[in-house]
Amino acid sequence: MEIAITPEVQEKLNSLEKLLFEFYDPNTNNLRKQELEKIFEDFSNDANVWKHVRDFVKFSSNFYVIHFSLMVIENTLKVRGVCSDSEAWTEMKYLLQSRVLTMEGAPSYIVNKLVKINAHVARIDWPHFYPDYFPNIFKLLQSSNNEFHIILGAKFLQITSEEFLSPREDISYARKNELKNFLQTRVVPEIFASLLRALEVWKSNLKIIAALLESFEQYFSWVPLGEVYSVALIHSISQFTPKLEVGVLSLSTLNEILYKALVPVSFMPVLSHVIAHSFTLIHNLATLPLCNIPDEYIKKVIEQVHLVVTHHWHRVDSAVSHQTEVSPLEFLTSFVRFTFETRAVREHLYECLTVWASLVDQLSNTKQTTLVQYKPVMSSLLSRLLEEIKASSCLDDELLNEDNKTDKQESLDHCNDLIAKITELFPEETFNLVLSYWVPASLTYAEFLSSHNASHSSQTLEETLSAMCNYTQVLTRIHQCVEARYSDLVRKLSQMALEFTRTQVYCKPELGPISILLVQVQSEILASLKCWLSNGFPYEEAIFHSLHCASLPLILDKTVPAKLSHSAVHLLSSVILHRPQCDLSSLETLIVPNSLIHLPLETRVVLESVLIRSILSKPLPSPSDERQFVLQSVVNILVRNSTVECHHLSLLLPHCALTSKQSKQILGSVLEPWLSQVILEYPRHFDKHNYRLCEDMVAFYLESFRIIQDQMPLNLIQNSVQCFIDRFQSGILPETHSILDKLFSLLQVIIEQPSSQFKLFVPSSLDLCTRLLNVDSPHTPKSNAFSLLAIILMEKWQFFFRGSQLDSEAEGPFSTIMTFLGQSCSSPDISLVGQNIRALENIHSRWRLYEKDVFKQHFLRSFLAAFLRLLVEKQHTLLTEELTLVLFHLAQVDMGGFYVEFVPSFLRELTGLSDNQRQALCSQLQSHTDFSTFSQNITQLANDIRCY
Repeated sequence: MEIAITPEVQEKLNSLEKLLFEFYDPNTNNLRKQELEKIFEDFSNDANVWKHVRDFVKFSSNFYVIHFSLMVIENTLKVRGVCSDSEAWTEMKYLLQSRVLTMEGAPSYIVNKLVKINAHVARIDWPHFYPDYFPNIFKLLQSSNNEFHIILGAKFLQITSEEFLSPREDISYARKNELKNFLQTRVVPEIFASLLRALEVWKSNLKIIAALLESFEQYFSWVPLGEVYSVALIHSISQFTPKLEVGVLSLSTLNEILYKALVPVSFMPVLSHVIAHSFTLIHNLATLPLCNIPDEYIKKVIEQVHLVVTHHWHRVDSAVSHQTEVSPLEFLTSFVRFTFETRAVREHLYECLTVWASLVDQLSNTKQTTLVQYKPVMSSLLSRLLEEIKASSCLDDELLNEDNKTDKQESLDHCNDLIAKITELFPEETFNLVLSYWVPASLTYAEFLSSHNASHSSQTLEETLSAMCNYTQVLTRIHQCVEARYSDLVRKLSQMALEFTRTQVYCKPELGPISILLVQVQSEILASLKCWLSNGFPYEEAIFHSLHCASLPLILDKTVPAKLSHSAVHLLSSVILHRPQCDLSSLETLIVPNSLIHLPLETRVVLESVLIRSILSKPLPSPSDERQFVLQSVVNILVRNSTVECHHLSLLLPHCALTSKQSKQILGSVLEPWLSQVILEYPRHFDKHNYRLCEDMVAFYLESFRIIQDQMPLNLIQNSVQCFIDRFQSGILPETHSILDKLFSLLQVIIEQPSSQFKLFVPSSLDLCTRLLNVDSPHTPKSNAFSLLAIILMEKWQFFFRGSQLDSEAEGPFSTIMTFLGQSCSSPDISLVGQNIRALENIHSRWRLYEKDVFKQHFLRSFLAAFLRLLVEKQHTLLTEELTLVLFHLAQVDMGGFYVEFVPSFLRELTGLSDNQRQALCSQLQSHTDFSTFSQNITQLANDIRCY
């Protein structure tokens, strides 16, 4: 007999409806909405909220009211747990289950919320106090004529899986494991059987099929491969793949199986069926126009092929030998066609090329006898790639995407990367095929250079030049995989480069748009030649002279486009480096004031650094020449003798890459005037707030120390560092943070030196770090200060410890460092916390930090508490593994004390726990000493603390 609603409940329902309508009314202002939110919050906190929402769910037909009531129930379950009145709790439980059956035609968000709360209740009570939960769901799936009930049953199974396995904090770790084990061992077989029966019965109702497949996909994502999966099940799911309405769901479900890389032998027949289905699908799709197939479907197909290739290709031969009419090679041939059918959507094409790249990686470990059978497929793929490269000239080459590439360059990069991988497998064949595409374009280009006139139409010439540019880029990309004996190619390239420079076609306005293509072609040719030289091309004077003559004018001519002069600089740099002698006479046009001033500074630095390296490391034309004098003259010309040029020098030095002591001595003598001048001028510029120049000065010292530290007098280093540090005695301004970053980098490099003489820099470095870390500002650059503290401990350990004992004079500095590191654990900056955890671990690994008496007595417990608190509060979940590992290493100092003393003490300090809960947490914690079990224990402890 149905119970009628009482007047009191009806009145409350009417009031709630009125308030909710007002809340969702677009005319209600924000102030009133805040008042209503407060009313709703007070209602949720009412002691009798269970009774109210039970009545609202039972009697209301208003979706606003029902949804609000369900939200209150859900939040109450999360915050308060189950109702203390067992009778009321049981009534609520069965009300929710019966109410959802009446929701046919209701909005999906209402139905899903009801199902989710039912699953939440089952997560608490099943199986002991809710034994009929799953039987009731199976009855829904067995309905013979009610579409809503079957879809509802599938939705119940899907959401139940999500709720039972989701890592929520409102149930204990033990309960989570119990739920998963019970679900997997007791119910999953029947779930699969029920869903499979429904699939077969309702195969013509795609709405039901979609719900069933969604449920299957959820279980396939976590149920281990085993007997519950059958060939019949896979066949039943596969039959829906060709149906575009549910094909994406069918593919997604099968893909969950393929995502599992570890496959037991007993599962191979089922896996074989999945792979065979994938082969047949691609074979069929390759014969169809893809323009009428939804993008999402194509994406899922590519995902499936990617999984087959990356996870299971090593199983393919045995897996599909008797399962399908489509062999692996036939599948690959079809996938070549499919790949380039997808080119209308560039992302699909690139995803397919990524699959091919994975396959080539798989084949790289294949025996040569087996590899040969793939040659026809790879040859076909290469031809299509080269055609795609030719067609890429139609793509946009101006707008940049989020990767800072144009559409054309992105396409070329994908194709070139794949061609380079294939070249590693079949170098001769790939090179010859690329050459067969490059040669015709190069002949047309050479003909144009020699005649200055085009025998072809303008459009044809543009297409040829674009192809020449693209195919030259391919040759450059694969140069490392081809032996350097291809001197004919280098000669052809050098002749074309020289002819281009000689004829100056880049500055002929009558050529119009073609001149832009000519510049691109020449840039690629110069880049290609540079790569061939770097790949060990033998020195030939004639060719090197041609390259010199081809590149030098393009560098000196101020009208040359920047892209072309940049390529010329890199080529000439390689020519200079690979020549056996430093021939300054051939470079004298470069070594004059302002000869390179028109070039971007970064481009100039490349050439200038090569000149310096050549002077310092190669034989000079005349034995009587003084290297230091020559270098001093060259540097004075290239870099004006002023501290304003510190930025120029700091960019130049890292490229010098000197190895011999003599070279470093000469360079040190040349740089000494600048180094001395910096110390004199730095205070003045700092006081005048020329902070950018001061940053360049510190950067110059940093790079100088890295290159010529052994040639820098200790007193010079000492005076300079003290000069830099003294400027921060009066305070640290935000404008000086970039200077501080460079100064910290300099101090780190100095402290890292093994010589004991550098210990004298420790006190001043500690003082600077202390002053910076004491600044209470979120914008202070503290990361470098902590890095320096870690390096001081790591590299200058003897400054603090004599043997195993802390030096009494170093007790204060050591305590300061440990205190700062401990305080950083509470930082909201996850990168800083992670950095300091890794620093502590590295120091402990080298010096056994945690085992030192001073650390055990004064810091061990505070670090244990800080790191465990981070785990409990989930402040930095990305650091969970690192936090667990550092806790393990800290606990190893006294594992018994950790379990017996520290954990109980830690729990006593936590608020919100009862004594019974603390005792339960301690008793559940097993005293294991291996990391694997310790990690599980700590994870369980943190989870259960949050649960309580």
